[in-house]
Amino acid sequence: MLILTLAPVSMSSSYQSNEELKVSLIYQFAKYTHWPSSSHSAMTFCVLGNNRFYQKMNRIVGKKIAGKLVSSRHVTNIEQVDKHQCQVIYIAPTLASELPAILAYLSDKPILTISEIKDFTLKGGMINFINKAQRQHFEVSRRATQKTGLTLSSKLLQVAYITD
Repeated sequence: MLILTLAPVSMSSSYQSNEELKVSLIYQFAKYTHWPSSSHSAMTFCVLGNNRFYQKMNRIVGKKIAGKLVSSRHVTNIEQVDKHQCQVIYIAPTLASELPAILAYLSDKPILTISEIKDFTLKGGMINFINKAQRQHFEVSRRATQKTGLTLSSKLLQVAYITD
């Protein structure tokens, strides 16, 4: 396991809430992720299960990643992921009991999966938020990302806890 301090993402006055900090981090995760070639004209961030978090996600709408405008969608069930062409999905902690079915549905899709569910990366998720010493950190499963054809930048991996 690689352990590094994630100094740039400590809570600061520029973030009104921990949720806003997480949204900013999710945007950064996407910037440092390479997807297999796709015909998507936008970079769509989806939130499964938490409408309040989706509202916070709107602060990154209109920004660009790899020349594509960021859009966001709130999805109420996992089947909507295809309809909205999600490339990034945040899975709310309230869906922990449904996680096996959610990850099974997403297992062959090049969609960056992010959550803060306990042991998310050990269960097949890609990036999981964790708090250590009152700082926001994250865990990464390289195996889960590689399985779907996604590649995480070495810069991102250098500041992550690697779980596999």
